[in-house]
Amino acid sequence: MAFVVSGAPGTADFAGGWFATGIVSTALGITMSALVERSRRRTTDNLSTEGGTFQIALEQGFVPSLEDLAKMVGKPQSSRQRDYQRVIDRASQVLSISFSADVRVVVYRLKAEPRTGSRELAVENSHGRRGKPKPFKEGDDGRGDAVFSWLEDSASLFVADLTVAQLPGWRGSGKGYKTFISAPVVIDGTPKGMLTVDAPTPGDLDETDRGLVESLAALVGVAFALHTPRDRA
Repeated sequence: MAFVVSGAPGTADFAGGWFATGIVSTALGITMSALVERSRRRTTDNLSTEGGTFQIALEQGFVPSLEDLAKMVGKPQSSRQRDYQRVIDRASQVLSISFSADVRVVVYRLKAEPRTGSRELAVENSHGRRGKPKPFKEGDDGRGDAVFSWLEDSASLFVADLTVAQLPGWRGSGKGYKTFISAPVVIDGTPKGMLTVDAPTPGDLDETDRGLVESLAALVGVAFALHTPRDRA
């Protein structure tokens, strides 16, 4: 796959283009590795079905997302919105079709309330099971504060069964789901969002799914970085 990079050598666009292209190429390699490892660890009975699902996910979701990221690199900042929306939409769709369970995938993006400056993880996109996801707000002395505290660790979280898990500080409702995987979306080492997959029944998700969620979170992070000027990222 060829990526078009804008700008001339020595210019900010050129340097930024090669930087983003490197990240995109790395994201492809990481995600492919995650898919292979996930397939390797699954039971033999599931491999044929999941292999077909992964192929669909790659062809309809991940590869087109890489192409849209490449387009963003070659455009001025003000013209990247449409490609950005497609990347975010496809990333969440890739996950929603990668599971046989009735999952829900939500992309959250960190935003600041203009008047107070307080932080909020706003819903940027969602796919899958019905049910409108809610934002996480800092300073609510509840679920929002718990999530922001977790985000500071910049590590993914897999909970196999909420009915038995002991999660210090977790105050989510668990409504409609009993298992989930969350991965932070990171730019330059700083959390700027979150990608979450949840499912209604323990066993719908397992540890082998974590790498795929982390890889798609990295892809979303590239889109965030290209969509937002670096001084505001």
